[in-house]
Order: sequence, then structure tokens, then C-alpha cells
Amino acid sequence: MTKTLFLFITGIVIGGNLPAQENLFDLHETPYSCRGSWMALSAYREEGREKLYLRDVCGRRLWQNNRVFLLEPLLSDHVVSGMVFYTEAARIVEENSSGRMEFTFESPDVLRIRGKNNGMRLTLTAPYDASSLVIPVARGQWRLQMGGFPHFVFTALRGESQLVKGSRLTVNMVNEKYQRKEIEMVIEIFPDSTGLFEAAIENYYAGWAPQPARYHLPFDDCVKKLSDDFETWCRHTPAPLKGYEKTWRLANYINWSCIVNPRGLIDRPMMLSSKNNMHALWTWDTWFFCIATSYSMPEYAWNACLFHARHQDPVTGLIPNLVTDVNYMWGFAYPCIWGWAIRKMIEHHPPIGTPENLKKIYDPLCKATDFWFLFQDDDGDGLPQYNHTNDSGMDNSTAGDVGMSIEAPDLAAYLVVQMDVLSEIALRLKRTKEAKVWKQRADTLLNKMIRELWTGTQFVARRTDDNQYNGQSRSVLLYMPLILGKRLPEEIRNTMINDLKHNGMFTQVGICSEHPESPLYAEDSYWRGPVWSPPTYLIASGIRECGDTAFAREIARRYCDNCVKNGFGENFDPFTGKSLKDRSLPWTAAIFIILMEDFLKH
Repeated sequence: MTKTLFLFITGIVIGGNLPAQENLFDLHETPYSCRGSWMALSAYREEGREKLYLRDVCGRRLWQNNRVFLLEPLLSDHVVSGMVFYTEAARIVEENSSGRMEFTFESPDVLRIRGKNNGMRLTLTAPYDASSLVIPVARGQWRLQMGGFPHFVFTALRGESQLVKGSRLTVNMVNEKYQRKEIEMVIEIFPDSTGLFEAAIENYYAGWAPQPARYHLPFDDCVKKLSDDFETWCRHTPAPLKGYEKTWRLANYINWSCIVNPRGLIDRPMMLSSKNNMHALWTWDTWFFCIATSYSMPEYAWNACLFHARHQDPVTGLIPNLVTDVNYMWGFAYPCIWGWAIRKMIEHHPPIGTPENLKKIYDPLCKATDFWFLFQDDDGDGLPQYNHTNDSGMDNSTAGDVGMSIEAPDLAAYLVVQMDVLSEIALRLKRTKEAKVWKQRADTLLNKMIRELWTGTQFVARRTDDNQYNGQSRSVLLYMPLILGKRLPEEIRNTMINDLKHNGMFTQVGICSEHPESPLYAEDSYWRGPVWSPPTYLIASGIRECGDTAFAREIARRYCDNCVKNGFGENFDPFTGKSLKDRSLPWTAAIFIILMEDFLKH
């Protein structure tokens, strides 16, 4: 195949951006990975040229530089310029001025590489510890021992390879000083007489042994196998509406590719919050993954639901707000929407709500609910508190500018819903007395929330010690009680809905996290302006339950239409719709699937 014909087929334009319709995703925004893998490939524009990195999304590299290896095309011993990328779910292609490289996965732990008319240089770039070293295994094969991080094996399958740099020495201490040791790792591989090379890079957590014909599948068969896996995932996702097909496919790719296999503390397949920089399990992200997979993949949904029950603190009932393969974060509590999510899952797939399943989740959900009343209510007034705005999931919400701790209306609303769900579960389990108690507790909290936090025109989040609140705050957090639907008195819910419709907080992109006319508004400021997916879904769901289906549908339509134009960012500019911060988040993609299916099809 000539280079011109190859470029025509793939839609690659040398020196320019890739046409969106020709590529599934932009490799600069969305990593290339696959279901189950702890590896990802990403492109970056650095030093005036394109660079391609192999990244390790393990928990030990969270918030560090997770770009482990730089992968560069070589012609002789010179790095080739002019890299551009073509992307699909099962393969990416790097095209340059002399040839190309292709990447796919033979398995979640094995990245396969094939090159034509150029070689490749692999250079260690990530933080490493002093225990890193290179161990020769066989001709063309090296174990890349990464010290305290997960390790790699590089294997040349075709072509000639060489270790350019890499110490085989461990660190030695002499007279209480470390001997100097080079930790650089550089491997090069060059094509054979036919102009081709092939290689495999394997990622392993603990324990690896050489095996004959370890990487046995032909490259094209790897592509076919991976493509089949992705297409199977797509078939088990609600079908797209007309006009949303390409965005639907991208949403599926992001969700599918962000799943990792069990490793360490992650004891079942789970979807990371991102395979960019936020490669961990944030609790409330997980609930949207559960809901999005509950339509036709209930095993994923229920497994993810049980994951947090498995890792719940047995003494307090607290759910860790973050889990990686190596550690927990307990510092924040995060939104208690577990009960609400279980209700949605059962609505989508009633068999999830079998007595057998509900028995497994009932006690953990009870403990998670009681946590707030036992450990987050210092003044004992029955209104649980946030000790940090991170607890709300809206990390820097203006509602918290009054100072901690605060009794917030969103928290009370979530707990009312959760206790209602506990009452429903108790009835299904024939625990009628417990069902009655949970219903009474929900009613008591609802009445207290309205009496203490409703001013007559709006909800407020007040400081626990003196009841002061930030009068300048116009945060979306204050509208979250709409999740209660018709549990809210009619006058209150109508006031809140009409306010959202007409006060300018609902833009063509969606509901702002802070009102644009607020003196505290900032357009790219996390929760002080941008549009986010979780409140979009939670509020739209509540508004629909209030009976205003047209407004709920319009919220969903604007959100989904913006995803078509601007992808699946962590959040969005309220007026341009541009993706902000991490520009490829599964919860944004999951909520696109949910809103399309639940709000726009019916």
C-alpha cells in the first residue's frame, strides 16, 4: 500500500489536526487503552513536536507523572518528525515522515506494537525509585524492574533490538552513602529486511516467568479480538438516538477502556474515574457507572455496587471516598447517593432487586447512612454536616465560603432519599418494623431540613455553630434538594424549578455550578461556574419526578447536544460548552448514555 493511499484511507492529514469524523477520539484528550488494562497511550504536544507516551495508571502513580516510557519512531539513530495519529477502539496508528507504528492489545496486560519503515526508541521518563534496573532475559527481551511500582517486560518479536542504557546493578550503601547508579532505560528496535518490526510490552504487578511463544497471536488477530470485545460492549449498551451515533460510540469507548482488572485492593473489574490523571475510584463516580451499566450489564452494575460495601469501614460505616489498587483515602465522606443509585439500578433492571441481592446490601447501606448521624452531627441537632466542601463532591462550592462545618440542604436531601430506599428494601425483606423506622427518620429529617434551611425563597447551607450562611452564594449545591421530587412541598419545588428556568443559571450548555451573575462566579474554576454532569442528572431526575417532564427533557437535551460538540470533559464552560480540566471522564460519558436513554427516548 502506498503512503498516499494509506493516508487517504485513514483520513490522516500530515501537519494538521485529524478530522473528528475520521477518528474515534483525539489521543491528546482521550487515552488509548482497553477493558481491563492498567496501561494507556497518550499524545502530547511538547517542545514543538508530538510525543507519544506509554502510561501506567496504577495507584502509586496517582498525581505523579504517570508517563512511564516515551515511544519515538527512529530512522537509523535519529528520531523521526511529523507524527500524527489515527484512532479506533482496537488500534491506533502513528504516521510519520518515514513510516508508521501501530498499537493494539493482545490482552489487557500486553501491548503489541508493529512498525513499518522505521524503528522505535523506548525511553524511561516517569519517576522511579533507586531500585529500578534492567534484567536481560533472552535475546531481544528485558525485564524492566521498576522498584516499588508495577514492572514491565519488553520483547522484540521481529527485527533487531538493543539495550542502549540500563543498569543491572542494585543500590549499594558504602559508609552511609549510596553509590551512584544510572537508572536510565533506553531500548531501541529496528526493522528487518522486509521493513517491519514487532514488539510486545507486558505490564505485571507481581511475579513473571518466561514462557515459550508467550505473545503468540498475530498482530491483526489481536486487533480483531479487541474489536470484537468492544463491539460486544456496545451491543449491551442502550442504542443511540439518531444524530448521537458517533458520540455514543465515543462514550462507550471511554467507559469500556477505563475499566481495570482486579489488582491489589481493587478486587473486581471496576471503572476508574479516568485513565488520564484521575486514575482511581472516586466513590460517587462509581454510582453513575453502576446506573449506566444496569440496563443490560447488571453483573457490572451490581459488582461495582458491592465493591464499596466490601471496602466500607466496619466500625463507622464510612465509605472511602477514593480507592486505588494500593490505598484508600478516608479524609472526605462524599455524597451519599448510594440509595438513590440502587433505586435507579432496579428501575432499569428489576432482577437486580432480588431479596438475595438486597440482603447483601441492606446492612452496609444502613451503616453508611448512620455514619452521618453518628459522626457528622457535632451539635446533635439531627442535621448532619459537611466538615469540608469536598464531602459534598462539589469541592470548592461557594456555599462553603462561610466556613466549616456546614449543614447543607443537599446532604439532608440525599439522606432522606437514602432512608426512603432503606424503607423500601426493608419491606421487600419483610422487616416491617425497620421499614417503618426508616420512613419515620426520613420524614423527620425532611421536615427539619425545610424548617431550618429553607428561607422562604431558597435553601441555604449554614454554619453549625452560629447558623451563619454565605448570602452571596448561588451554588448549584443549593438546588440539589430537587432530587426529592414530590417529597418536597409543592410550593418549594415550584419555586426552585421556576427559578432555574428563568434566573439565567440554566444556559444553552446546562446548569451552572455557580450563577453567572454571582460575584463569586469564575468560568473555569471547578465548582464555581462550570457545568457538571452529576448535578445535571440528579436535578433533571428530580424535576421529572416533580412532573415537569418537558423541562427535565430540555436539561438532558442541552447536555447531550453539548457532548456531541465538545466531548466528555470533567466539566464544561457554561457558555461555549468547551471541555475543561480532564477532557475524557467516564462519569460524563455514562451520564450521556443515561440521559439519552431515560429522558430523550421517552
